[in-house]
Amino acid sequence: MFNEKWTGVSDMNGTKQYFAQKSVWAGLLAVVAIVALLGWAFVGSTVNPVPKRIPVALVAADKGADVPGKGRMNIGDVLKQKLTTEMTPTGEKSPFEWTVLDDEQAAAEGLDRQTFYAVVVLPETLSADFVALLSPQPKPAEVRVLVNQGKSGVAATMVTQAVGKMLEGANAALREQALGQLQQMKGDAVSIAQAKALAAPLAVTFQTVHPILPNTANGNAPVVLTQLAWISALAATVLLFVAAGKAGAGASGGWGIAASQLIAGLAYAVVASAAILAVVGGLFGLDVPDVTETGLFLTLAVYSFFLLQSAIVNWIGLKGMPVLVLLFFFGLPILNLPPEFLPDAARDWLYSWIPFRFSAEGLRDLFYFRQGLNVGGPASVLGWIAAAGAVVLLASGAKRTKRAPEPSASVDAVR
Repeated sequence: MFNEKWTGVSDMNGTKQYFAQKSVWAGLLAVVAIVALLGWAFVGSTVNPVPKRIPVALVAADKGADVPGKGRMNIGDVLKQKLTTEMTPTGEKSPFEWTVLDDEQAAAEGLDRQTFYAVVVLPETLSADFVALLSPQPKPAEVRVLVNQGKSGVAATMVTQAVGKMLEGANAALREQALGQLQQMKGDAVSIAQAKALAAPLAVTFQTVHPILPNTANGNAPVVLTQLAWISALAATVLLFVAAGKAGAGASGGWGIAASQLIAGLAYAVVASAAILAVVGGLFGLDVPDVTETGLFLTLAVYSFFLLQSAIVNWIGLKGMPVLVLLFFFGLPILNLPPEFLPDAARDWLYSWIPFRFSAEGLRDLFYFRQGLNVGGPASVLGWIAAAGAVVLLASGAKRTKRAPEPSASVDAVR
């Protein structure tokens, strides 16, 4: 009985000591902080994406036309005013940032260079075709909308819907205008052909440029490959850092070890990029348009990520790994949205500098544009990241050399 009582007292004391620790209660705050941090990373940037300042272009090429008894009119100017207004008919701020161009060639170049998500083309004969609605052989005036799907599938869908609604409103206004002119000219008599044409005075056609091809993860192939590149580089960073620690134990060749990490990292990057393409392409059927170009760019991305990560880990040790993991978690959600859909804080303070962005942008050009016009910028940024990471990585060799024991001291100790 004494032993049972003593054991009970000991258990009570152990419980009191356990809950008396500050770390137990501080852990509650840590859990809340972790949930808040990861919640912001996964949900904060994507829970309610509101598009703002989406760059689109308007080709206002309409030359106008003469209306019998009414003088000259220009439907293109009317549509230009309706489309580029800062406020929508419902009183909300327009999500678009319009650039007005004079010719379609400049618009095509802007689409190729990923400057615009879409282009609305008002042709030279727009007003003339509208006036023809009043003739015995009417036909709708054509307006074309070029949607740059390869730049972002999410934005392409949104732009198509929004521009379509805006042109529907313009269609209704032009229908009323044309009916009024017809009644003034012919009274109430409207032919069947004219009635059909007046149902939709504007014939709006949507054309997809730089389309997202099948078997490319619904347009997310650049993001998927970027994620795999970061994880591959992270694994290489840990493995080569541990190997460097073993090789440098009691040695003084800090510079040589750092240089060896740099060289081995390149080999890891080549193997990792080849493995990524082999797995996603050969095993899962991802359609990679140009394996050689994509493989070279992916190698650059993996190597730049490796050098950036190794530069951090070599100086502060594996304690830097949580920073790299958090960077991945924060970067993962925002890569799937266009920057114009992100909150200002996420776009300005995270997306603007996060290294994943440049890998995804370069791969997007290789997958959906295939002209080499947009890959140079991201490649140069990744190159600068790699160069800076290599310098910092090599500089860590001085720290390793400084910490190594002096050979003479070892000899004296033996004596």
